[in-house]
Amino acid sequence: MHARITTLVGPPERIVETFVASWDMTHPVVRQLAGYRGASYMVDRYRGKVVVITLWDTATNMYRSEEQLDQLQGEMIQAWEVEAVSVERFEVAGEERVRDE
Repeated sequence: MHARITTLVGPPERIVETFVASWDMTHPVVRQLAGYRGASYMVDRYRGKVVVITLWDTATNMYRSEEQLDQLQGEMIQAWEVEAVSVERFEVAGEERVRDE
């Protein structure tokens, strides 16, 4: 599994609104991309920061998605006055999720 991690920053007073709008705008498209396996979104409302982690089945599919993801990111940046601080790519070496019982 592979992960693309995008960090965005914007006005703290609008960051939650930005997150909701970006989710609504990007999620339906991203879900249709080959190899997409899920996403996690983190918001720091006090510093105006959003971190988006998308998961991909292979490095090939992650890199094939780049053009479309970059286009969506550009649209979001224009619409919501945020800036992309970084985009990083990793191979996922392990994961754990605890289920509530």
